[in-house]
Amino acid sequence: MQAETRRSSASRLLALVEHATQASGGTAVFDVLASTFGVEPSDRSAVYRGLASLHVLIAESSEAVSAQAQLKPSLYQSALSNIEAIVASLNLGASWDPYRTQLLGANLLGLQFVADQLDRLSTEIEIPAADLDSLRTLLDGAVTKVAAAAIDQELQRVLVEKLEAARQAILDYRFGGIGGIRKAAESGVGAVVLAGPAAKEESARETVGVYLDLFSKVVDLVNKATPVAKLLRPAMKFLIGSASDQSIEQ
Repeated sequence: MQAETRRSSASRLLALVEHATQASGGTAVFDVLASTFGVEPSDRSAVYRGLASLHVLIAESSEAVSAQAQLKPSLYQSALSNIEAIVASLNLGASWDPYRTQLLGANLLGLQFVADQLDRLSTEIEIPAADLDSLRTLLDGAVTKVAAAAIDQELQRVLVEKLEAARQAILDYRFGGIGGIRKAAESGVGAVVLAGPAAKEESARETVGVYLDLFSKVVDLVNKATPVAKLLRPAMKFLIGSASDQSIEQ
């Protein structure tokens, strides 16, 4: 049986950097970033959001090194500091070539070393891309169905908002790992309780069932990545009650 792959913040950063370094040097920086983040160049806001997330990911990787007493900061932080400086200096309209040259060589090798060490210490298991894509497709369908349902408008707004947040967290997995999806799951489960009586109305029963079924799958994804902290499913069953037990058990 193949061993489960551990996935640290540095490993996620490495995957992005390696993808970027494979781009042609003559390509514009903006287009390289769009490709690296998996978005269309025409979606400029998504590119800028990805760039902001990249800065956060670098900071998280640096913090992860600092949190491990057995790792020497001077040895492990050098590549991260250099990559942070390169990202901060990006001219989005310029050619990618000089930045690509700076990332290759010692900086890339250093990041590979950091990622390898932090992966050994990580408790998070990598989620296959196929699983993420499958759940995102289901969330897309659920958003459409809930948005068209004839239910209380405030309840509808809350459910759609939480489904969209879960969808975005899955899209952002390459940056935030399972942490962002876990937060979306916790918020989504709690929203049903906060919605109050409207969620218990007979007219909303089917729609809420669709919503809970999707979040049950999101919870399963979180528990798959962090098997040492399976806390969401018991909490979900407690909060939802007997009305939706059937969808939870599936």
